[in-house]
Amino acid sequence: MPLKLVMASNLPPPPGGPSPEQMAAAAGLEFMRKMCETEAELVALAHDCDGLIVSGRQQVTRSVIEKLNKCRIISQTGIGYENI
Repeated sequence: MPLKLVMASNLPPPPGGPSPEQMAAAAGLEFMRKMCETEAELVALAHDCDGLIVSGRQQVTRSVIEKLNKCRIISQTGIGYENI
């Protein structure tokens, strides 16, 4: 069973670079991408993920983290980690 990576953001890929979908496929990962506006949407999408990527605007609260049963890493695009 491949590792599951969830990107809860609609940020575009860097100009001229591969898309997140292409990079995940090359690494053999299951990949899901959807913008989440609420904590409930984020948990519904990522509850069984191994890794989570969020944008700098999203809050990943303790409540959300406690519901991510398999998650081993949370990465935030941009600078800082005050939203996690």
